[in-house]
Amino acid sequence: MTSAPQEALWQAIHDRSTIYHFTPDPLPTGAVDQLIEAATWAPNHRLTEPWRFVVVAGESKQALAQLRGDLARQRAEREGRGLDRVAAQVAEFDEPPVYLYVVQQLAGDDSRQREDYAACAIAAYIVQLTAHSMGIGARWGTGLMATDPAVHRFLGLESEQQIVCFLGLGYERPSDRRVRSRRQAAELTRYLGALAAR
Repeated sequence: MTSAPQEALWQAIHDRSTIYHFTPDPLPTGAVDQLIEAATWAPNHRLTEPWRFVVVAGESKQALAQLRGDLARQRAEREGRGLDRVAAQVAEFDEPPVYLYVVQQLAGDDSRQREDYAACAIAAYIVQLTAHSMGIGARWGTGLMATDPAVHRFLGLESEQQIVCFLGLGYERPSDRRVRSRRQAAELTRYLGALAAR
């Protein structure tokens, strides 16, 4: 039998979902700070605390959305594709009122960097889960807006830093959630040896 806190945690893990469309409503004062505080409690090997965070909002967020459009146009021209989707991509990127970039401070050998990357990814998931518990939606992003040097310059990142992901944060537009399903855990698990009975 599970306790109420355990049930609440399970429900949050199960119900959290990527949000694709947001209302224009701003987040409450201090909400982003709370999310970052929660993220800093992610497990990290040897307490390296490899995460750094960049919050993009207001006019800076609009400028970032414009940069998204510029990069999309450049890519389309390089690949010989039409520009018909660029405006829609900019509008979609501009929807969340806040972006939180999760950045890894690069240090040490390959082994440490792999561990630190995993720690940053866990920190980002904690942001998503905490946001969900606060009624705030989140959309995880990577790709062009995480890897292009122009984005790194925009964010003022150092050469020893890399973007793990960026999270669009805001309130979900009603009736826009996508139906999702997951494979059963039993399909994905292999046991070596028997578990001890309690």
